[in-house]
Amino acid sequence: MKMIQYFIACLALGRISVAQGQVPDSVKLYAQQTVNAFAKDYPGLSVAVSQQGKIVWQTQIGYVNLEQKTPVTPNTKFNIYSTSKMITGLAFLKLLHTGKLKSLDVKLGTIDPQLPQKFHNITIKHLLTHTSGIGHYQGRKDWIKFAALRVNTPAEAVTYFANRKLQSSPGKKYKYTTYGMVLASHILEKITGKKYEEALNYLLHFSSPITLDSPTASKATPYRKKRKKWQALPNINAASKYGGGGLIASAAQLVEAGQLLYSNSFMPPNKLKSYFRASFPQGKNNGVAFGTGAGIVPKFKNYKGEILYTLMGGGSPGGRSYLAVLTDLKVAVAITANFEGDGEKAYKMAFGLAKKFAGLE
Repeated sequence: MKMIQYFIACLALGRISVAQGQVPDSVKLYAQQTVNAFAKDYPGLSVAVSQQGKIVWQTQIGYVNLEQKTPVTPNTKFNIYSTSKMITGLAFLKLLHTGKLKSLDVKLGTIDPQLPQKFHNITIKHLLTHTSGIGHYQGRKDWIKFAALRVNTPAEAVTYFANRKLQSSPGKKYKYTTYGMVLASHILEKITGKKYEEALNYLLHFSSPITLDSPTASKATPYRKKRKKWQALPNINAASKYGGGGLIASAAQLVEAGQLLYSNSFMPPNKLKSYFRASFPQGKNNGVAFGTGAGIVPKFKNYKGEILYTLMGGGSPGGRSYLAVLTDLKVAVAITANFEGDGEKAYKMAFGLAKKFAGLE
């Protein structure tokens, strides 16, 4: 919530000055200098900025693999970890808009009666707003053990935490949870009749398929820093996390996901806002909805109209990502990197670039 409050404060001070579709050299210079400073903490990274549905600026710095000195390219994929939650949320948003999902208030027990009884009264909305009562990792060892699972379906992954008690009654309390989004991935399969990856690509239409991690995935080598030296983590495979953190993607694919939020072919802007408003806590214009942090900023100086924004990042050993979208200004910024790094710095850079390209500062 602190990030959302900071966003609102900064946005209220902004100015709209950059014409749509035009990127001044000063903005490009600012972007490159900003990313160069950020990149010093990473083996390799890629950043892409989209306006009006097209990538207008991008840069790649460093290496896919330090040992082989393979440079990062625009097509390099990285572990995006929790940004997978937002992409999964977009799939449910599309199902809702097309009528294939009648309501977010559908209870899981009606979709899959074979689920443990304690999951039956959880709704899809609960899963996508992190209010299901399902817990998160119980520490680093739990994260490692779950990541080490080799499963073929989200349903198999759900068995890992299915016997754990709910931490609160569904709908009563916010509790960030990767496990809840793994269960959402299973529900996505049940609704669509398709495998998780297939469902995402069918509903969201990426220019090249977005995929789960795997032992043979073509992606940037994950790294950690130990005693000030880079150490490769070649065996990391986050596939068991599914929509909670199992996807790999390039920065270009992430901005494609962001672009959906301001594409009329995905859904009309007013309809999009109505879905987000219905997911926010009662009386609030911000919160977690469809797997991402989001908010609607009311009218403010120099811009006549509301702005719906989304902010979602992911970070775990060997990977860092961030996706910031200003839907009404049609700007999306994506960061992907092969080191966990500092999530707060990634957020500030993504948000700062979004504001700069949108002409808010």
